[in-house]
Amino acid sequence: MCVAFLAAVDILGQISRDSLVHSPESFQSSSISTTLDKQLNIYSLKSNVNYNLNLNNLFLGFKEDFKSTIINSFNKNIKDEHYFSLLGEYSFRPYLKFGITFNNDIYSDNRSLAINQVSVTQATFYTRVVPFPRFNVIPFAGISNNKQIGEIDNGYIYGAEFGIDSLEISDFTLNTTARFSNEDISPRRSLNRSFRLNLSNQFENTLMNEVSASYSEQRRDFYLHADSLIASMFNINNNIQSRTETNYYIQDQLILIPERSNILVTFFGRLDWRKIDRETRYVSLQNLTTNSFDTNIEEFKIQFATNARYYYKNFTALFNISFIEREEKHSAKDILEASEIFFEKRRDLEFQKNNKSLQTSLSVLSTLKLSPNDYLSLSLFHRKMEYDTPSENNYDDRDELLSILGFEYRRKVNSLMDVFLQLDGSLNHVVYIYGERSSNNNIRRVLKLTSGTTFHGKRFRTTTSASVMADYTVFDFVDFNPFLKNYSFRRFSVNDSTFIKIDEKFSFTLDGYIMLSEQGDFSWKDFSNNPSRFLQEIYAEPVINYKLSDILLGLGVRFFTLNTYGYEDTKKVEQSAYNSLGPLVRINIDLGSSLFVSLNGWYEFIKMSGNERRELANFTLRMNWVM
Repeated sequence: MCVAFLAAVDILGQISRDSLVHSPESFQSSSISTTLDKQLNIYSLKSNVNYNLNLNNLFLGFKEDFKSTIINSFNKNIKDEHYFSLLGEYSFRPYLKFGITFNNDIYSDNRSLAINQVSVTQATFYTRVVPFPRFNVIPFAGISNNKQIGEIDNGYIYGAEFGIDSLEISDFTLNTTARFSNEDISPRRSLNRSFRLNLSNQFENTLMNEVSASYSEQRRDFYLHADSLIASMFNINNNIQSRTETNYYIQDQLILIPERSNILVTFFGRLDWRKIDRETRYVSLQNLTTNSFDTNIEEFKIQFATNARYYYKNFTALFNISFIEREEKHSAKDILEASEIFFEKRRDLEFQKNNKSLQTSLSVLSTLKLSPNDYLSLSLFHRKMEYDTPSENNYDDRDELLSILGFEYRRKVNSLMDVFLQLDGSLNHVVYIYGERSSNNNIRRVLKLTSGTTFHGKRFRTTTSASVMADYTVFDFVDFNPFLKNYSFRRFSVNDSTFIKIDEKFSFTLDGYIMLSEQGDFSWKDFSNNPSRFLQEIYAEPVINYKLSDILLGLGVRFFTLNTYGYEDTKKVEQSAYNSLGPLVRINIDLGSSLFVSLNGWYEFIKMSGNERRELANFTLRMNWVM
């Protein structure tokens, strides 16, 4: 269905447990995957390699992740990301292990950004001590080389990790990880402090409780370009800004499963705190502006949710009620001996960003099996949000109501044919509290009807669907503002996907759609529409496939056309045309769970308005190899 079961809070079985950095756990898989993609003028390459080797008491593992994107436009943009990790560990005793790690991270972007060249290289030696089963204590130390916008810093990295994995204590199960790390690369410094705990308990088969808590603090120092005055005053090439982010949360989840009952109930609560502190190291009072002052951000969030599942014979229902309150505060940090005028301006600018939101939502999903061949489902989602800002100069205060309703009916006509019918509708109302922005108050109504059928025989399979969608947006004060216009968007589409098995080696596939869209000015009172733009879109891909053992070869044609029309009085007038036609090639090599290679490429002969012609090649190459 187009309307799914929505929940404002994710209710999880447990907290996410970060594996220890100095541990073979994250090197367990051995695989290679590569994707090379070229669409229009964008080239992208993604490559990932994981490998490990066990030799008696020696473990070796490495990971490499490379991403590159090239946008070949007027100014060519090239962005590369490279992450490489190597770990070797030798086990002298089951309770004592020694290891080394090597990490190299590179980020490069040829655009003129504040930070467009970064590389970090680290090598550490560690000792893993297992004093008790399921306990890990890992002290480590090493060296670090860090390069950023032309500055090269060297220093030391040291710290320790601690982990407890599924430790049974009476009726409780304990999982926890902790990390302490310092990176001293003078004149910069980075640190990492984190602690995560998960404690779960199950009382017989009727009640489960899980408490989770987390604390993390990360500091990173970044180089910033220094203006000429600061550079000469402090004899530096680049300024340094520190960003320290601190996060806390505590949550509790209670799952109730009454005996001999068809109901399962979950209660969830969570408190989050977050603080971001920015501090610039070198500041000149001689060239002070409002941007010279550093800032703090503090955020507090509280979440509550109740989830219930009811099932009885052929009927199942899911209910969710959630409540989220969030408050964000921005503040400026004063500078000793700085002008109060500049500080007050920056403080007022930061104060304008303060906000508080309150969100309440309700969602329901029910399914009913009417007969062995008939299924009915109904979904409902309703959300209310209040967004407030304390500043008198911020007029973004608003209330929002969103309601979504979905209905679906499916019937299995016989062993060869299925049919379905879907009806989806939504209503979204946005109201700004202050008159300065009340012209944006609007109601958006969307209604969509979809019907289709699936036919699946021994040598033939096809799925066809048709949908009609209407989207109406009406502004509350359109009668008082000549610059506001209500508008509508209506669309009709037909989609088809067909597969024909000719014999054991040859098959035929066809994928395509026809889409007609209309935009226009709309009057809700008269429910009349004055069309202003019309789009006609047609797409088709017929392909002949040949299967040879584990190789599938496909040869076909790709056709795409997009025509845009305007209106003169009531007559459609073509404004633009885009027509593309060209050969298509597909090659798939599938060796089960070990190797999969896919090549999908097509060449376009393009004809556009004004008899302009172009040629364009597109392709996607994917490879996955599990060793």
